[in-house]
Amino acid sequence: MIENSNLERLEHHRNGLVLLPDTSDNDPGAAFFIFGDELTPNQMWCSCKTTSNNNACRHMLELSEIIKKLKGRRPYEEFKNSFWYVLANMLDKQEHDKPEMLKAVYLGQEENTTLRILSSKDRELVVCNIGQEGEVRLLERLNAVLEERDESYNRFSALESLIIFTRSEWEAKMVAMGGETIGMSFEASAWHRLAYHFQRELGEDGLTFSPLVDEKSGEFKLAVEKTSKNNTGQNAEKWLLQISIPRKLVKNLLKNLSKRFPDQRKLRIHPIPLKSIFKINRNTKLDLELREVIESLQENGEKVYLERSDFEKFRYGDLVYVKEMGVLAELEKETGKTRKFKAPKCMTLKESSIPSFLDEYSSEINNGSIVIETSLKKRKIFKEIDRIIFDDAVIDRDWCWLSVNYGFGNEKISLERILKSMSSGIRYLSVHNGWIDCNSSAFDELRNGNERRIDDKGRVRFKTMEALRLQSEKNAVLGGDESSRTEALDKLFNLQPLGKKPSLDGMKSKLRIYQEIGLDWLRFLYENSLGGLLCDDMGLGKTHQIMALFTAIKEVNPQAGPFLVICPTSVLSHWKNKIRDHAVALKADIYHGNQRNLDRSLKKSDVTITSYGVMRNDSERLAKAGFDIAVFDEIQAVKNKQTIAYEAAENLKAKIKLGLTGTPVENNLGELKALFDLVLPGYLGDDKSFEENYGKKQVQERKSQRLERLSRQISPFVLRRMKTSVLQELPPKIEDVRYCELTDDQVKLYRDAIETQGAKLKRELGLNSKPVPYIHIFALLNLLKQICDHPALAIKDDPHARKLKSGKWESFKELLGECLDSGRKIVVYSQFLEMIDIIGKHLDDLGVGYVTLTGKSRKREEILERFAEDDDCRVFVGSLKAGGVGIDLVAASVVIHYDRWWNAAKEDQATDRVHRFGQQRGVQVFKFVTEGTLEEKISAIIDKKRHLLEDVVGEDDPDRMKTFSREELLDLMSAPM
Repeated sequence: MIENSNLERLEHHRNGLVLLPDTSDNDPGAAFFIFGDELTPNQMWCSCKTTSNNNACRHMLELSEIIKKLKGRRPYEEFKNSFWYVLANMLDKQEHDKPEMLKAVYLGQEENTTLRILSSKDRELVVCNIGQEGEVRLLERLNAVLEERDESYNRFSALESLIIFTRSEWEAKMVAMGGETIGMSFEASAWHRLAYHFQRELGEDGLTFSPLVDEKSGEFKLAVEKTSKNNTGQNAEKWLLQISIPRKLVKNLLKNLSKRFPDQRKLRIHPIPLKSIFKINRNTKLDLELREVIESLQENGEKVYLERSDFEKFRYGDLVYVKEMGVLAELEKETGKTRKFKAPKCMTLKESSIPSFLDEYSSEINNGSIVIETSLKKRKIFKEIDRIIFDDAVIDRDWCWLSVNYGFGNEKISLERILKSMSSGIRYLSVHNGWIDCNSSAFDELRNGNERRIDDKGRVRFKTMEALRLQSEKNAVLGGDESSRTEALDKLFNLQPLGKKPSLDGMKSKLRIYQEIGLDWLRFLYENSLGGLLCDDMGLGKTHQIMALFTAIKEVNPQAGPFLVICPTSVLSHWKNKIRDHAVALKADIYHGNQRNLDRSLKKSDVTITSYGVMRNDSERLAKAGFDIAVFDEIQAVKNKQTIAYEAAENLKAKIKLGLTGTPVENNLGELKALFDLVLPGYLGDDKSFEENYGKKQVQERKSQRLERLSRQISPFVLRRMKTSVLQELPPKIEDVRYCELTDDQVKLYRDAIETQGAKLKRELGLNSKPVPYIHIFALLNLLKQICDHPALAIKDDPHARKLKSGKWESFKELLGECLDSGRKIVVYSQFLEMIDIIGKHLDDLGVGYVTLTGKSRKREEILERFAEDDDCRVFVGSLKAGGVGIDLVAASVVIHYDRWWNAAKEDQATDRVHRFGQQRGVQVFKFVTEGTLEEKISAIIDKKRHLLEDVVGEDDPDRMKTFSREELLDLMSAPM
């Protein structure tokens, strides 16, 4: 088998070895070595440019080291002694092809799914599931790689060279005369090359070989599987190969396999005489499950069975597959002598397959095309769970012991029994009126968990988060009545802390009722060492609830802590001031700036407040510190797993991690998965499985069952309340979309941009074979948005551009004047700094006081304080990124979004800087949209896609452009109407 990167580059044949070039080598060379014998010395040479007669090159030296490690072993001899060599010899006699004649085809539309190897006559030889790297090496050895390679030797050419270099003198003469020996023919065959590859990649140790009959086509295959421990500690089998076996070879193959692997359970299919099946009577000792199947076969007799239309389909020489029983039976050979079969005394078939037969042919049985015994018809295969019943629980730190029963129709069976069946490899668990299919997806959560331990009362140990995931299933119920259930069980599944309610004497401000509920939930997470996401609407006091949690913990245990808060740099002071003003029992310190000292900060404070930038830069130092709680404010800042910041957040050590955000999903559910992996690692499984279940294709239906299940699963660890539901006294918010038109100047610029930059992009989008050029599309669409705002944004080098006309600009000036005349303060957002400059210049010309806040602004607190307290400062102009998070703008009562953001949630978040707790007036929100342009189309698309987060987390979906289809992107780049 492949052992390391050097051996991955090594190929062998007979007494020859070749070390292929390293792909990163600037002077590649293939080093060859031929073992000598008594008459000829060892030979070594290399194809690289640096090889000389006197000195060995570095490739030859590397190969020499490998030969030393082989310690005299001849890899090809090991191959010749393997089962793979024997199998190839058998199969090559039935179908002889050269390696380069084979065809490689991937099943499915996506690359690297399941690889099929076909013969030159398009007959399937092998189906592979050996992993991408192994499949790439296989294609190279078969010369089936599509793209050309730069190196002087690939695997195929290296092996072909070795075949030539290792020929004997006699064989060389045979080739010169146009002939070859039988051995040479076999060694140059496709089956020899396939067997060589499988021996290299898989070996034999740990593999199981089992017959596999396609019950629709009758094709006989040899299935190759590997057994390993899964994450539950149970044996799990992964199929690697399915090798098609010609019918004539089946019996010989089984004999070879049985001799070579006598202990493999699945190979114990010693064919039984077919006649003996029809001679079984009531006195024969037999599996009870099989008796009904055999009696069904016997009803029509052996003669009718032999005349069945599908008899030849399941015949392999003198063997026949009895699919009703899942066994191979042997036909009696014609000897001319009479032979009497007596009823067998005993026939024990350990792998009874009546449930699998009923399972696979359920539709044929139901429609009457397959007739079975009446008593069998009453028995069912249960795949769906009617209910999960929890009867008892014992909490032990972050573990709990649960007494669980599963309900199937009128049946109720304990989880203990199901787990024991799984661990014994029993798929179908017999119950009174049928069988429970232990491979059903209903038990996925049990298979994905840790090793299950069972106590003497039949209770099963779960991690607390696993228990909550199990309880989140829609059919989960609490058993018994309230008086008989334990308090621990009730508290656990109602997400309530066990500890008594804290007095919160250390909090200066009183919590609202919904905030007290939030505190109880946070305390529950803390008691059970669970992370979570607090996703309350903007302005509902997420900061207050976290401060209350810190205070409650210190109240019970003064030695608790330290606590860490990571937040955007812009709100460091906001956090410190809030703790100072409201959580008087806590001491807070900001860990930031060039003079920061972590040891000093931890020593003098209960709460250390730092930024995402410092967390990234001081990752190792913070990871060593260890915290009681780590809180990520605006956690969406680390939603990307590929960033250093995400890695730093992962490396932080804390009893629990909490995320605060108003927008847990900004673009797709993958971001929600990333946040969960941060605060509750492993809860949502691996990325590949999550994408398969909740990718874009799976959630196109808004109310899909998958989304409902995901929503239930995450609900214990996500708390999200809307302002409209908890703050009835909050003034109303009125939204108004203001439509405007492009001027002639803008139309010309817009059309020019589409005809020049857009033409090529449209062509590429029309070709489904090419990847979507997102970067260039973003650039064009941003340019189109700038043209919609004002021509000056698109023609930056023209000093007269600001004099060009803009329909939106004229509408904005009119609206701004109306709002100023009404005496109200106004917040204006734009994503373009040039537009903010134009708005500022206009306000200067009007003599209106204003402030601006962008990413370049310094002294943010002074800017915000002036807008809040100076009556002459009437307008706040800011970018969405700088002015949309972590600040209060309740002095204003008008919000104007000059241009639409790609992400609707960002707009809502920015609006909530004004419409939040503390607002005394009704808030008017205006959004400008230019008709007939991409702005109008984006607005419609975003509104159509606002439901994903609402369905999963109970709020809103700000899906943006990377989720747009090719058709939607083409539509966005169309000319204005």
